[in-house]
Amino acid sequence: MVRVVAIDDDASILRLVQLVLEREGYTVQPFLSPLEALEQLKTEVPDVIVCDMRMPGLSGLELLTEIRKTPTLTKVPFLFLSSYAEKADVRAGMMFGADDYLGKPFSPKELVAAIKVRLERYKELRVPAASVTPPGLQVRAMGAPQVVWQGVPAVWSSRKAAELFFYLLEKGSASSWEVAEALWPDKDEERASSLFHTTLHRLRKSLFSELVDSANRRYSLQYDLEVQYDVRDFRTRSSVALQSRDLNALEGNIALFGPVLSGFDSDWCSELATSLCHIQVNQLECAAGLLQAQGRLREAQNLLEKAVQLDPLADPLWRQLEGVLTRLGDARAQAAALRQPWWAN
Repeated sequence: MVRVVAIDDDASILRLVQLVLEREGYTVQPFLSPLEALEQLKTEVPDVIVCDMRMPGLSGLELLTEIRKTPTLTKVPFLFLSSYAEKADVRAGMMFGADDYLGKPFSPKELVAAIKVRLERYKELRVPAASVTPPGLQVRAMGAPQVVWQGVPAVWSSRKAAELFFYLLEKGSASSWEVAEALWPDKDEERASSLFHTTLHRLRKSLFSELVDSANRRYSLQYDLEVQYDVRDFRTRSSVALQSRDLNALEGNIALFGPVLSGFDSDWCSELATSLCHIQVNQLECAAGLLQAQGRLREAQNLLEKAVQLDPLADPLWRQLEGVLTRLGDARAQAAALRQPWWAN
């Protein structure tokens, strides 16, 4: 039986969510307090989480951030309930790993449909708790960053050691000067060199001493090291999905997208996040076009809204959204034509 955790400080809305979903046969565990919900989530993993955006004590965005730090919860579908006044929060939530949002007021039909879509799209992504971790390195940069070596999560002696690992993984190889420019751009050459060699030592100590090779003054991860890397998988799958224009493949890959290297603030990390965000926008736009061709305009509208939130300056996306709303006879087409997000009014 599907188990839903519902969180909202408004008792009437929480009761409505509970009644609607229980009529569909779901088991609903309601929480008025996000802090109480977080404690429960640490010990019991639900099938989906429905959460208000703004609550006292812990906001929905803060709760989502804590949830995505927990390995057992990183793939649990998370649906925000948001008012029209929370545009910035909604956009941040999507960037930090929320899967969908539902504007208030919402109908019972909309709530049930949103839950069903999320559950279906995540069915194949959930990993059973008892699964066996394969040998080698399993690396996650989206969601809560994590590196697992032979089934054991790395314990980093410093955050920069972890960042150095991800930098070498992304770049393939780099000189000490290139690393210093990326990780310590404000340090002079002597200080940056010292920091690099100290961090390299800590990186090797955090995983294993032979992790990093050096040749011709360039450093790289072992060439024959088996690495499973979620960003690499996301890029590969998105490329295939966009070339094939396979709607199912696109929707599955869209669901994989999440915040990139949370907690790292170097410019190169921001550039990586931006590049992946661009890929996600392309997938959302492509999937929306395929849905329009099938006459599934409301679903296309939902994807285009998400694309616009990720790239609010993209006029082509706004024009497509305007066109879909016009075909639906939706008055919000005028707001789209003026580039005015109705979810922010």
